[in-house]
Amino acid sequence: MIGHGLVRGLVRKGGENALVEHLAALLRIPASAERFITDVLGLHWSPADLEVETQVRERTTRARPDLVLKTPSMTIWIEAKLDAGLTDHQPAVYVDALHALGPGQGRLVVLAKSSRWGELASLLRTRVAHPPGFERTFTHRGVPVTQVTWREVRDCFHAQQLDEPIAAYLCSEFVAAIDHHVEGITIPMSMERIAMLNDSQVLQALAALEDVLQDLWDKLEADGFGSRYQDPGDLRQTGFLAWPAGDKDRMVWVGLIARAGVVWPGRGPVWAWLYGDGLTNEARLQAGGAEVIDAEGHLPDWADCSLVPLALTGETAGEVVEGLYRQLQRIWDLAGS
Repeated sequence: MIGHGLVRGLVRKGGENALVEHLAALLRIPASAERFITDVLGLHWSPADLEVETQVRERTTRARPDLVLKTPSMTIWIEAKLDAGLTDHQPAVYVDALHALGPGQGRLVVLAKSSRWGELASLLRTRVAHPPGFERTFTHRGVPVTQVTWREVRDCFHAQQLDEPIAAYLCSEFVAAIDHHVEGITIPMSMERIAMLNDSQVLQALAALEDVLQDLWDKLEADGFGSRYQDPGDLRQTGFLAWPAGDKDRMVWVGLIARAGVVWPGRGPVWAWLYGDGLTNEARLQAGGAEVIDAEGHLPDWADCSLVPLALTGETAGEVVEGLYRQLQRIWDLAGS
């Protein structure tokens, strides 16, 4: 495609502002706006009456959020962060301005890298004298304050199909920009992140995912796949090794990794670590539609293994297991082709 990589280049040079303008352009596309509003913000708006503005200066407080979404009944301010920290008046002045709009009319969203989840969770609450916690949303002065990761936004747009060529191009370049310049590092569970496990929602999410893994293991065993449990150790999460019968060269490790920002109910990650000689051709896997992430040494003891995120689809646990089962089969089929 002519110009492929152009948008990523602009984002790399323009940084945070370029990425925000790119996101704003996507949100002006009704189909993308609807997916973002539903999947990322958890709201139910019609994109038909959505206004999107960037770098808006609020008259009274002089606050300037990066991105503003407006409908006749609600205003959402999005403060986007890459590497910059919160300014002295964030989030207190933002919350004050949104509170002044009236009950239920304002919401603040802080959009940042997954790697900064714990840092921002503490700082946001400290700045407004809110009790500590790692939940995704807390409320101050009647204004919900929600943490969102660039990875979530990337996943939201990656999952959609757009028929209009320019819109599809913008979407694909946005996803690539996040992959290459924002969320390229996957964070393993560490002692510093154990504090997150004090949150009851996090515990419930991880417990539910471990149940799904157990059911998936049972299904693979029943269908004749090779598998065995692996000692988690080193604070790794529960998981198991699996491979097609008689073919350990296509071995994968299926498990959880507690990544900052994606450990609440319904959004916990499941990964497949790709091991064997039959899984080393990443180009072939990617050509077949599998998303392959190079760990680049960021995961202790797994430095030479690539990862494939497995989507948690389905309304019931059984449907989720079936979906994971199909995704693993696809990985093995691609590796064997």
